[in-house]
Amino acid sequence: MHADGQETMSFVFAPGGLAGDEYIIFDRVSTVASLPEELRLFKEFTKKLTKGFT
Repeated sequence: MHADGQETMSFVFAPGGLAGDEYIIFDRVSTVASLPEELRLFKEFTKKLTKGFT
């Protein structure tokens, strides 16, 4: 929360990937989702990010 009393929106996007042919690097997408707009943005982002993955 800001000093002026307003809540802030945030989520974490830490991309992962492959290192050579042997290692998978951990990734993460997360949020605290305390505001409806934050949750909507998070869901939209993760839906597009994971499209095509099983």
